[in-house]
Amino acid sequence: MVTDVNRTINLQTSTFDLLSPDYDILQAIRETVQALPIQVEVFHVKSHQDRTKQWEDLNAHAQINVLADKQAERIYHKDPGNTGIFPTWVTGTRAALFHDNRHITKGVDKYIRDAKHTPAMRQYHIRRSHTATGREKSWDEDTYETIDWKHFGETFKKLSLGRRIQISKYTNDLLPTNFRLQTFDNTKDGRCFACNQLWEITTHVLTCSCEPRQKARQAAQAQFKNKLSKLHTPDIMTNLICTSMDSWLSRRPVQLPTWHGPQEPIHAQLRLAFRAQAKIGWDQFFRGRIAKAWHRPIAEYYKIRQPGESYTADQWMRSVIKELWELSINIWKQRNTELHGTDSALSLERRRKDTATEAENIYENTIGKVSPTDSNVLHHSTIDEIIKWSQEHLDAYLASADIIIVQRDEAAG
Repeated sequence: MVTDVNRTINLQTSTFDLLSPDYDILQAIRETVQALPIQVEVFHVKSHQDRTKQWEDLNAHAQINVLADKQAERIYHKDPGNTGIFPTWVTGTRAALFHDNRHITKGVDKYIRDAKHTPAMRQYHIRRSHTATGREKSWDEDTYETIDWKHFGETFKKLSLGRRIQISKYTNDLLPTNFRLQTFDNTKDGRCFACNQLWEITTHVLTCSCEPRQKARQAAQAQFKNKLSKLHTPDIMTNLICTSMDSWLSRRPVQLPTWHGPQEPIHAQLRLAFRAQAKIGWDQFFRGRIAKAWHRPIAEYYKIRQPGESYTADQWMRSVIKELWELSINIWKQRNTELHGTDSALSLERRRKDTATEAENIYENTIGKVSPTDSNVLHHSTIDEIIKWSQEHLDAYLASADIIIVQRDEAAG
């Protein structure tokens, strides 16, 4: 037996081991070692040696390690209820997990979290698609399931805390636009300061027709297109995505192009992806809520062209989501520079004061209007202390307040 886990494999399972992410695999190894009628030697083998050496130059142990990695990767991407070779019961115990008549054989902790929280989150997003200001498409259950939430979540988890807060606000239309600030203070002008149009919502920030915003969009779009090129995206797919994005940003109808000449499988795959995205909404595309259907054409293309082991369809999806967030946040930064000026120190302090004012309004407007537990979160510090907080601290305060207010309003019907 060869393992790339640098850990002693023995017959003892301490409480600490039970809390480790791979305890079930270690227990499976221990049980197997104990059951085998032969003597087993367990030792560490350096992983991924095939990245720097040819297969024929690897020793037997390294080759087995490579084969084991490929098998583990194949199993990892299978459905939790269809892993085949995983043990039926939780190894070393007499327990098993079943949910909706399905036997869950791997990723048990993640599966339990998802099973508990996903239904409520699904209903929240579907409801928001019907009620949020400026949303272009209303979702149903089927539409919701066409969104690539898996890669969305994986990309989001890799962001820093501050970035996650910013992206959460952006994707859920909670950025401090003039329209949103007006909901806290009705003396605030909710129009766009640059073009005087009603209303400055998140979508308008991206599509404003003022000249500085147009230049910012062009630069951001060029950067995004360059990223698609670096990802070895086929030209037909790049052109479809970038043309659709440009049409939406310019407030023109987003239409599927007509392809002339011989039709290849990728044409049909791109039509399906385009139509799936159209049902989700191109406004949501910029928020990283892209259709799962984009995965198939890029996967097929990579399979044929083989640009390299590091180029996978999964990585393409994650990279595109991240770049879409980058594009949108760059436009948001340009908007803030135009509004607050180019002096970075002055702009940051002005932004902090604006955020402090928003926090002060929430503080005062929620006194006696939230539960005692929530009040302890919002009103634990005095308002004089809150308005002196750092930008990051204020952002965290507003993020907590957003959740509390949404839950309060939902409970009130």
